[in-house]
Amino acid sequence: PIFIELKYGYSEYHFFIRFIIFSLLGLLIMYSLSQCNPKKCFKPIGGTLFVAGFLVIFLMATPILSPFCPTIKGAKRWIDLGFSRVSPIEFFKIGLIYFFSWGFSVKLFSKHSRTFKEELKDLTIFLVVLGITAFFVIFNQSDLGETLLIFIIFFIMLIFTQVSLKTFRILIVIGIGIATLGLLLKSYRVGRLKDFLYNL
Repeated sequence: PIFIELKYGYSEYHFFIRFIIFSLLGLLIMYSLSQCNPKKCFKPIGGTLFVAGFLVIFLMATPILSPFCPTIKGAKRWIDLGFSRVSPIEFFKIGLIYFFSWGFSVKLFSKHSRTFKEELKDLTIFLVVLGITAFFVIFNQSDLGETLLIFIIFFIMLIFTQVSLKTFRILIVIGIGIATLGLLLKSYRVGRLKDFLYNL
């Protein structure tokens, strides 16, 4: 095997320097957010990441951003800025967590019991966002892993709401069905699963 540094002519300290830079940047962002008033900061930050991330993921499938999205191993997951590449889904996931937490607190926390139809009605907007996101991430970016992670985030957050067990089970079955379909659409995904199971 050839080290990536040798393969691409990078300095021997290339990845170490990148690690230091991004670690310091992460610590700076963490510190800055810790000094913010949650009531004033989280809504504009979370809302902006959700809306902007959703819009960018959509535009990556259009001629507007597609030329700036290199196809790497059959998938378009990155935007090439020239000096660096950015994966919009990473920012969108933070916005999505904010959207779910805000929406669940408004829609799914109530003192009165609800029927199955009422719960589905309250969940409609979240399921629509989840479905559209899954469509673009699976079919355009060919990233089943990120889709599964978003599904897991949704279901974990849903556990802490007052949704009935019946509704939760039905949604789990639907989620497993979508994940299975996404798995079967690409033969290499099935191959990876077989390799994983074989190495257990």
